Amino acid sequence: MNDGGGEDLSYFWRGWFFRTDVVDQAVDSVLTRRDSSGTSLTGVFLSSPGGLPMPVDLRLTFADGSVENARLPV
Repeated sequence: MNDGGGEDLSYFWRGWFFRTDVVDQAVDSVLTRRDSSGTSLTGVFLSSPGGLPMPVDLRLTFADGSVENARLPV
């Protein structure tokens, strides 16, 4: 499976077959500030309280209406 997917899936097998953890992902907080040049910076802080690590797919929508999709690996 790892070779076919091109990704190390050991996190998946451990969590699903050897433990009883659950998938539970959360946005903990969002922080916005301006840097010294006046550019607005935003930080999104995530957590996984369920204990089963999984990749995170985010869709970020900006003030100008543009959208960006991001995938955070395990």
